[in-house]
Amino acid sequence: MDGRMYMNFPYKQNQLQTLRSTNLGRTWHEMKFLNAGYNPPVHFKLSLHDPQSITRNSEEVDIHYQQLADRLLPFITFDSGYSWKTAPKTRSKLIMLNFGMVILSVDMDTNYINYSSDEAVTWNPYEIFTNKPKILYMGRFTETSQKALIVAKETKTNEILFKIVDLSQTFNNDCGKNDYHSWELPISDGFCHLGHGYKMMTRQPQSHCVDTMKWHVVEILKCKCTPDSFGCIFGYQPFADICVPEFLLGMQYEPVMCTGTSSDKEHQLGFVHLSQDTCIAVDFYNGVTRIAPELCVNKDYTDFLLLFTSDRMYMSRIESHRSDIVNKMPIPIDPFIKASVENPIAFDFPGQMVYSLTDKYITQFPFFGISQASIYFLNDTILEMTFDPAAQALIFMTHQRQLKLLSLLTNFQHVISEDVVAFKHAPHQRLISFVTSKNMVCYGNLMETPKCDKQNFDVTQAFVDYNESKAYFLTTNKVLKIQTFEQDVGDMPDTLSLIDVSDFAIYDDHLYYLTQGNLMFKESESGRHGMLIVENHNFNRLQFHRVWLQKPLCAGFFCKNSKCISNNVRCNGIDECGDNSDETECPSMRGCLS
Repeated sequence: MDGRMYMNFPYKQNQLQTLRSTNLGRTWHEMKFLNAGYNPPVHFKLSLHDPQSITRNSEEVDIHYQQLADRLLPFITFDSGYSWKTAPKTRSKLIMLNFGMVILSVDMDTNYINYSSDEAVTWNPYEIFTNKPKILYMGRFTETSQKALIVAKETKTNEILFKIVDLSQTFNNDCGKNDYHSWELPISDGFCHLGHGYKMMTRQPQSHCVDTMKWHVVEILKCKCTPDSFGCIFGYQPFADICVPEFLLGMQYEPVMCTGTSSDKEHQLGFVHLSQDTCIAVDFYNGVTRIAPELCVNKDYTDFLLLFTSDRMYMSRIESHRSDIVNKMPIPIDPFIKASVENPIAFDFPGQMVYSLTDKYITQFPFFGISQASIYFLNDTILEMTFDPAAQALIFMTHQRQLKLLSLLTNFQHVISEDVVAFKHAPHQRLISFVTSKNMVCYGNLMETPKCDKQNFDVTQAFVDYNESKAYFLTTNKVLKIQTFEQDVGDMPDTLSLIDVSDFAIYDDHLYYLTQGNLMFKESESGRHGMLIVENHNFNRLQFHRVWLQKPLCAGFFCKNSKCISNNVRCNGIDECGDNSDETECPSMRGCLS
């Protein structure tokens, strides 16, 4: 299948992990392993890949290897890399016999080979030697039989041994109609690849018959593809599940709003614009040599969720006007960043920076590149951290239960509140809510004095959304209480309660929450609800982000050279911007009368 790629990414300390892409590197996905008890990640040694070990009519099969200390651990896929099975450990490569019906490997005890005729579900030992020789070669004897040629060398006498293994007796007659089963070829997210789906027909693993089909793709179906099937448009580059501006180009056009109504999936910031009902890019994107000023989007921002596990982080982009996510499999984000996701971490998406605590220093890492900078010493442990792009400030909670704001423009550190046990921050709304150890829920604008109310039940997390007049309280019993208010929080009874909730995030009337490690959603107005990601990743935390990606926001004065300074230093006679733009167009000052 065109567009399939494998690549090794950094994983934790001095480790690598192999990820898979089906759209030429636009998005990268973890691979699914069918063997019970096997836990990813896996690191394929790609140099060991041998396409000659696969037969011609087995285009959906592939074999890769993980290098262990003194042996190889083979992995086999029968669906073009979507799911994988492990094979017995070996010191040599695997081969498929004619028509792909038998897979052979040399056992660690080289007196034996292991073979499977049911797509690597079961493996049978077969004794061929007695003195544990060194295996030099194993391959198909002919292209028309179920025979393998094995060349070995006796360790004591150096005698060269030739052995032909014939497994044709394992199979009966040619396969009939009832010996095949049909299925659709999956990709990383669904079954549609560049506007086409593939209907396959392969031998049922339990059927002991000869598969004589020359081509297992029996039908190519038309389907509706998405912009994710292509790369980001010129001027943008992929980062996990989104497209971010390519700052090195030195030219950025802000997209204009599209006229008329159309699917937002075809008009996302940085994504290829597709024609209606076809998998063809709109003409003016083809072969462009600059960022197209005609670029239009339904909205000039991107909504997505960050999802956390105990040692991983994922991104899932949200469809506009709906609660659904675009990709049903979350995109791992930690392979793209240099900071450890096991430490508190914050993202400046407009500025393309990551912040993390490293050896008591808040450290800054760019999305792309290898540089890093220790920008602030902090003699305390950070438990949780977020970033406010408009204020250009980090907000974090320390081990001493202090909720602090650190300005990256001035290095000024402000204590928002003491005795804080949890907080939630919505940077797109400039709102913050936090809970104290005395069961006080405080809320308000980030730059204003918060209002606090004491609750009559134990609260572990809270968020008050003024725009929607809703308050969310997560109790110690994992019950999420949702309250609609008119004037003040607490003046109305609970309107909804959800049980077994470990964390939540909201925007507008869309609620996302975690229950038993699964990502769920609920819409207040329509009542729609359900599970968004079927496979359980054991998520334990989530964050909602709404990001304007074309340029950083500035809460003060935005200089012409893109520097952001405080408003109260404008027109003071000092060039804080560096280009004097803060000292131009100043109101005339009258002199004092004597």
